[in-house]
Amino acid sequence: MRLRHPIAWLLLVSLAAFPVVLGTWFGGLLLFTWLISDPGHPGPPLPVVWGARANGEDLSFSFGSECQPPATVSVLFASYANLSGLTFSFSIDEPLSEFEIGALPSSATVLQKLPESFDWHKSSMMSVLLQFGDQSWSWRSAMSESDMAEVMRSEMHPLDEFYFREIGWSTPSEVAARDGVDLLTFCHPATR
Repeated sequence: MRLRHPIAWLLLVSLAAFPVVLGTWFGGLLLFTWLISDPGHPGPPLPVVWGARANGEDLSFSFGSECQPPATVSVLFASYANLSGLTFSFSIDEPLSEFEIGALPSSATVLQKLPESFDWHKSSMMSVLLQFGDQSWSWRSAMSESDMAEVMRSEMHPLDEFYFREIGWSTPSEVAARDGVDLLTFCHPATR
């Protein structure tokens, strides 16, 4: 049987496949969101915050307070093209409250590097995880695409401010002053 309108058939097949492709994409996004959360954990009593800011082509992070060693810090990036994501991780042997991916403290040990070609600007989601020496984890929270867009506008804010998810632009000292009042900094004991 000869197809009289191959373009029409191609269009029909494409339209039929669209829900499958879209469902797979959303399914992957839901899986990623589930993986960075812990369904069995009731969650902390207040919002858990950590901050990020663009520092040229690099990214700087703030926990809002000092995290005590030993600990392993992981930063996960995901994009629409790579929902499985990429991870950068390092261990710390000294207290840490802020870090920059490209300029870690000399006491940090890199455990997993990002590829040389990695461009964080192409990420649509970013999450920070912290595993403490007793093997407990901090509460996981992610920055969405709109949060990432805000981080990309860092040059519009003073150099000592970070974008903290849920509270906006603030200095780490302002965030530390609110720790346990209306938010929890990333290393607060209640985040475990």
